[in-house]
Amino acid sequence: GLSLIWKLLLSASVISVMSPQSRGAFSCSIVFSLCICNLYTTGDAAGSNVRWWLTSKETSDRLEEKSPLVLVDGSPDEGNSGPAPNSITVDLQSRFQPILGFGGGFTQSSATVFQQLSVELQNEFLEAYFGDTGIGYSTGRLPINSCDFSPTMYSFDDVTDDYDLVHFDDSVAQDAALSIPLILAALNLRPDLKLFGSPWSPPAWMKTNLNMLQGGKLKPEAGDAWSRYFVKWIAAYEASGVPIWGVTVQNEPEAAMTWESCLYTAQEEADFVANHLGPTMRDSFPDVKLLGYDHNKDHIAEWADALMGAGSSAASFMDGIAFHWYSGSCFDNVAAVAASFPDKILLPSEACYELTQMSDDAAEDDWLEQGNWARGEGYGFDIMGDLNSGSSGWTDWNIILDQEGGPNRLHNYCDAPILAELRPDHSARLYYHPQYFYLGHFSKFIVPGSVRIATAIAGADSPGPSKCNGWPQYGTCSESGLQATAFSLPDLSTAVVLMNCGDEPIVDVVLTTIGESGKKLGHFTVSMPSHSIATFLVPPATPTPVPSQQSLLSPSPLPTASPTFHQFTPASMPSFAPSTKQSFLDHRSPFSPSLSPSLAPNANKADNLEPLNRDSNSGVHSASLGGLAIAMLAFAAVVIAVVLFLCFKHVFNSTRSKSKFETEFEQFLHRRGLIFLCFKHVFNSTRSKSKFESEFEQFLHRRGLLPKASRGNTENHRSKTEQESQEVQDSDSGISLPPVSISDEGQVGESTQTINQSPDYV
Repeated sequence: GLSLIWKLLLSASVISVMSPQSRGAFSCSIVFSLCICNLYTTGDAAGSNVRWWLTSKETSDRLEEKSPLVLVDGSPDEGNSGPAPNSITVDLQSRFQPILGFGGGFTQSSATVFQQLSVELQNEFLEAYFGDTGIGYSTGRLPINSCDFSPTMYSFDDVTDDYDLVHFDDSVAQDAALSIPLILAALNLRPDLKLFGSPWSPPAWMKTNLNMLQGGKLKPEAGDAWSRYFVKWIAAYEASGVPIWGVTVQNEPEAAMTWESCLYTAQEEADFVANHLGPTMRDSFPDVKLLGYDHNKDHIAEWADALMGAGSSAASFMDGIAFHWYSGSCFDNVAAVAASFPDKILLPSEACYELTQMSDDAAEDDWLEQGNWARGEGYGFDIMGDLNSGSSGWTDWNIILDQEGGPNRLHNYCDAPILAELRPDHSARLYYHPQYFYLGHFSKFIVPGSVRIATAIAGADSPGPSKCNGWPQYGTCSESGLQATAFSLPDLSTAVVLMNCGDEPIVDVVLTTIGESGKKLGHFTVSMPSHSIATFLVPPATPTPVPSQQSLLSPSPLPTASPTFHQFTPASMPSFAPSTKQSFLDHRSPFSPSLSPSLAPNANKADNLEPLNRDSNSGVHSASLGGLAIAMLAFAAVVIAVVLFLCFKHVFNSTRSKSKFETEFEQFLHRRGLIFLCFKHVFNSTRSKSKFESEFEQFLHRRGLLPKASRGNTENHRSKTEQESQEVQDSDSGISLPPVSISDEGQVGESTQTINQSPDYV
């Protein structure tokens, strides 16, 4: 921009005072180095481009990157009475919770569908969620034992009264045949996945109703055995190559369902953790996180107090609270828990649309292909609300299901971001529902280790109480105005997500960023179509990362550089043409087909897991420190050359005797090859030349780096050394070349023989 222009003008003024013989080489060198420096140096954020991606119901945009926006210096309301409507302020000074990540459930039903796909579609599916061109899932939920999305009911120890767990299946054969191959395939693409397990029910013999179904409670005498069951499950999974980041105590402990379930009160769960599970986990797997509750948000505050409050005996063992969305948004409840327990993890652990309850569009012919746009907005609304209320991420339910929303042996069919149409001829096709794209606007950009920062929308009505009406009132976007959330990423750039669930576009949205010093760094203007969501990446004001804060979200310090920006390759995302009847997701393979066809798991991968190093390849998000160093060195070399030329050019034109310093300095420049770039007139000197100078001239001539002189008296000043060197061996090409001559003018001339300008020589 303007910075590059003034640099070029300054360079032109320097070039203008140089000799005509030196200007060409200098001009090319300076322009090249300035362009490189301008490319790799971020400098201030203002003047930089803001990259952004859009998903809109009214267009064919699905996570589509749009033309960059220019970040203008300062604030648009400077000198005015106040900010205009729809002005959003993002304040880097106000920092809140760090982010764990986003993901979904690796259920046995998902694994069953995955196994029926061709290798090509398996690769497409894995890339869509976990690959560099996908939406960047970084977490996953694993059922412990069977759940309603399992083909059969099972546990890993069905031998009655086996309290010593002698018959526990250490091979976890049921999962080894279904879900573990899918999990390992995902780990091949994303080795740093944070995976957490959740039990639906203990084995039947441990329960008061002697049944894994229909609720029932854990027998008091089974507390110790059930705790050791957790430990054996974790050990078995890790032996299979699946590292476990955490576990929840019980899935939906308040509900007695027709599928696998087990009931606890808040105090009963706290007692089980304090007396059994907590100490057992601390002894065997102290780094594995322990999350409580794992049910709907309407009762999250009471359970948080019972499990983590000052008087709770379980508090020292609890790392946080997991919760579901089936009772409504309930954002006020989440915010209250975040305020009471700021050092704990708040993790949304399950969300989906049950087709038995949300079947309004399920009967339409195009539902499988089109999905339901309102469900994408429902995901976006809940994710944004949970994040702004203090949650550390968000977890979807099944990552893939079939065309019925199953398989589910109890016919509890559900929607999912990706559905597979499994046909009688054993062929299949994948369909991407709006939930996939809305999720991607968060998961693809807000990488683990990001920190939420404050956002304020001018002119927006104060939000009323969040809806918390209880099941099945969930998953609707109840706000028609502009919604926003923002995060400071590990590389110090800023990710801002805006959403408009209304029927009218919102024009002239102005977003201003405030730096950590309180200075307004810049602003840009954009319009949001109706029923749309967009993510913006604002470049950092400084290229130097600072250490992120330590968090309970990981056992090791958070990274100081983004590990996942390499996945920002939006050109690989599918681009859909609008149509009236055909689905905007009517495609076969939108993702990179050049994936490894082998999905064979690497069983040793978990033995020494390292987080995947994914450096940014985006010129906006972060500057490559290596490239910056090279650019700075190149620019410094040109500056040094300019100074040397201005100060010492008379040294080499003079015919007087040279001092020892001048002679040694001249030799130094010869050795460094700098003398040609700035001082090629040294060859105009009529003094006798050394063997090195003569050979150096010949080398430059063969490379075409010296101008050709007119044919003339080429023999008068040929040195004795040149006459003895009738044929010089080129050390680089190994080609024998004819001699060159020096004219009366001291310039290099051509011999009477013609150099063969063959491609090899060039």
